[in-house]
Amino acid sequence: MASAISDMTNCQVCYEEFNQEMHLPRLLPCSHTTCHSCLEHLVRQTPQQIRCPQCRSSHRVGQEGVKSFPQNKYILHNINSSRTSDKCDEHKKELVLYCKDPCKEAICPKCYTLVHKAHDVIDLDSQNDENVKNLNDRADTVISLIESGINELEKVRKQTYEDGTTELSIIEDERIGLERYIKRLTTVLSIVNISEAEVIETRQSNDNVVKCKIDYLKQELQRTKDYKNDINALTQQSFGHEAIENIERNLASMCTHEFQLQKMRYEKTLDLDELADIPGVPFESVLKTGHRCRIMEGCLDKLESNKRKRKQLLLDVPIPKKKRCTSSVPDAGSQREAIGPLLKKDLQEGSTMYLLEKKWLKKWKKYVGLDNKKATRNLDPGCYPGPIDNASLFDKDTGKLKPRLHIISVPLPEEAWVKLCEWYGCKEGTAIPRYVYDKGITTKCLTIETCLLSLKLYCYPDFGFHILREFSRADKVHMIEREMRALFGIPDDRAVRLWKKRYSELFEEDIIRILDKPDISIFDAGVYRNFDIFADMKNGDGTWSYSQEKLA
Repeated sequence: MASAISDMTNCQVCYEEFNQEMHLPRLLPCSHTTCHSCLEHLVRQTPQQIRCPQCRSSHRVGQEGVKSFPQNKYILHNINSSRTSDKCDEHKKELVLYCKDPCKEAICPKCYTLVHKAHDVIDLDSQNDENVKNLNDRADTVISLIESGINELEKVRKQTYEDGTTELSIIEDERIGLERYIKRLTTVLSIVNISEAEVIETRQSNDNVVKCKIDYLKQELQRTKDYKNDINALTQQSFGHEAIENIERNLASMCTHEFQLQKMRYEKTLDLDELADIPGVPFESVLKTGHRCRIMEGCLDKLESNKRKRKQLLLDVPIPKKKRCTSSVPDAGSQREAIGPLLKKDLQEGSTMYLLEKKWLKKWKKYVGLDNKKATRNLDPGCYPGPIDNASLFDKDTGKLKPRLHIISVPLPEEAWVKLCEWYGCKEGTAIPRYVYDKGITTKCLTIETCLLSLKLYCYPDFGFHILREFSRADKVHMIEREMRALFGIPDDRAVRLWKKRYSELFEEDIIRILDKPDISIFDAGVYRNFDIFADMKNGDGTWSYSQEKLA
């Protein structure tokens, strides 16, 4: 006990007793006390910053030097009490008693006999023990409050960690599903590329066959022209009947072959036997053309087999059974150009934003290829997002918005929201408008009002009944008054004043301020969370139902 008292009355650096002069006790921010003289010595070594001699914590030194650290009033009070308790100023006797009621001072035995005999007097040591006990109780209370606060913070940290783990698991599942889908699409794309190459090869082979036919027809046409010239020449000469018949038979045969060639030209078919029967076609050309036909037939059979495989694989790819985009929906490139810049647009104070489900926006970005650098103007039918639906943002049981909306939703500018609703439609009751307001005090800090401000509304003097209503921070004060008139049945012709009320744990009382500017926003009026609003009405005699003097 004596050692503890010595620690409280002596400096732990120079071990000198604290006094009102050079050894004045100064309280550091780390709650340790050092005398003025020792602190002056430390400041001379490091003028801008000093270390606590006991716990080595660093503290900045103010402009006034050591005097910027406050005096330890408690130790000064104990020093003064101990000095006055040595001897009585009047009787020069040792102070051994304490008058609790009504004097509350240390006295000597002679003072007790002459003056304080009828008072509540106890032993001075007992009073000191009682003071120490009270101080310990207050210290225990403060420690319990700090421990409870630490426990609450630990619960919040654990809950935040669990929510983050759940979100990561959802993202991982989506990533795995996306990888599977990309793998299937890659397989389909490889088959399509192979089929495209086969089609090109088949088309080139077919073009060669057709070119061969055209060359042969040109030769036959020239031969026919030569026959015609021969006939014209023979008509001018005289031949026998047998010669004329031979010429007519040859001409009929040529016409028949020419008709067959013209037919094959338009139908793009070539039969080896027919081609071999046509006079003037060499046998090597027949074999070469037949080889190309066999190649073309084999390519067509292989292409048909690949078509069947591609059709079977496409049946396994999950395609949404929802309505595809109609002609009124722009292509992917137009949607990216219209919505992309709006998503990067800076916030503007007073503008309106709409909350949108994060999963829907992610699906839409994939549908139009917003995050894909190689995206085309074609839409991805496998990622069609469907109508806008924010049902997952509401609690199924209560119908209210879920907490932590900033995790499961994203804000969307009003212009982008209107365009998406026109293109894809919006389910009824899913529009969630929110305002942009400045929450900064000294500097501008724009933020989106994700959650509305919940206020308790009272009608003075009935503080036992309240109605809970939600308001936007951008709403005006007169909107609260209009809502309270409707809720509590206050006539429009009766004057009303609004007051904001909040309990202060620091002052342990209610802090009440009047809301006398109806045209400013709720946020600018200083109405924040945990505030209550009550209204008092003007009486018939011109007085008001509530006044701050009554409450005091």
